[in-house]
Amino acid sequence: MSLTVSPTGDLGDAFAVGWNKLSDEIKLRILSCNLLSDDPLHSKRLHDARDNLGRSYTIRPEFDKHLAMGADIARLAHDVFYRGNHFALFVRNGTVFLPPSASRSLIREITILASPTEEDWFVLEQFSKRANGFVNIWSIVVALSWPGHYSLDEYLHPPQHAIHFACNGVLRVLNNSLYVQPHQLRSHVERRERLEASIRSWITFTN
Repeated sequence: MSLTVSPTGDLGDAFAVGWNKLSDEIKLRILSCNLLSDDPLHSKRLHDARDNLGRSYTIRPEFDKHLAMGADIARLAHDVFYRGNHFALFVRNGTVFLPPSASRSLIREITILASPTEEDWFVLEQFSKRANGFVNIWSIVVALSWPGHYSLDEYLHPPQHAIHFACNGVLRVLNNSLYVQPHQLRSHVERRERLEASIRSWITFTN
C-alpha cells in the first residue's frame, strides 16, 4: 500500500516555514513517496507537456501538482521524478517520443521497445552514442518485437554494424503470435534460436 499526499489548497506560510526547516534528505524521501512509480513510465503521443521538438511525454498528475508548489519543491520534485523513475520509450518506424530534452540527463533507467528494422536500428545506435541527451544512463533494457503475422526471419533487417551500450543492459527478444504447424515446430525453433543468437551478437552491453 502506498500513501500519496497532494495539496488541495494553499498550504500557507506555516507549511513553508516547516518545509524549509527540513534537510534535503528528508525532503527527497517525502517527495519520493509521491513521485516514484513501481512500473516504467511510458511515452505517449498526446499530452500537454512537450519538448522543444514538439514531442510529448506522459507525466503523472502528482508531478504536475508538485511543480506548482513553489520553486524549492518544484526543483526537488523534478530531480526525484526523472532520476528515480524507469522510463519506457517506444520506437516505431524510426520515431520515438522522448521526455523533455532538459530532463534527459537526469534519467538513469530506460527501456527501449523497438523492431529489428533499419529505421529502428538507427534510433538504437543514437541511444548507444548518447546523442539524444541521455548521457547518464546506467541501466537499459532493449526489447525487440515484430508484427505477429511475420516470422522473425522474414521481418529481420540486420544493422549495418554492432551496437554497443556502455552501461548495464539486458536484451529481450519478444515472442510473436505467428502460428506454426506442429510438424514445422522443431525447425522453426532451431531457426529462431539461430536468429536470436545473431541479434544478441549485434547488441551488447557493458555489464
